[in-house]
Amino acid sequence: MSTSDLKLIWTEICTALKRRVSQDTFKRWFSGTSLLEADEDKLVVQVQNKIFQLWIESNYLSTLKQAVADVLQGEREIEFKIGAGTDGGEIDTETDVE
Repeated sequence: MSTSDLKLIWTEICTALKRRVSQDTFKRWFSGTSLLEADEDKLVVQVQNKIFQLWIESNYLSTLKQAVADVLQGEREIEFKIGAGTDGGEIDTETDVE
């Protein structure tokens, strides 16, 4: 899957996430994330560090999975990779969702 495809998918997932969490929560925990890989079974999401991974897994994993299911019309396993967050589909956090 191309980088532009990953960015498009992640933008759509983040739009769905923004409808489910506060703007502050999204900006704090998801703004630096990106989608590195996607297939029929799983998504690999890049996060800044282990703290972000643990916090998202502990507090927002079900919300993230709901957003993924809505966008991709099916459930996917979510894996996290620690990194800078700029290789894949990093999204514009300034876009407001109504």
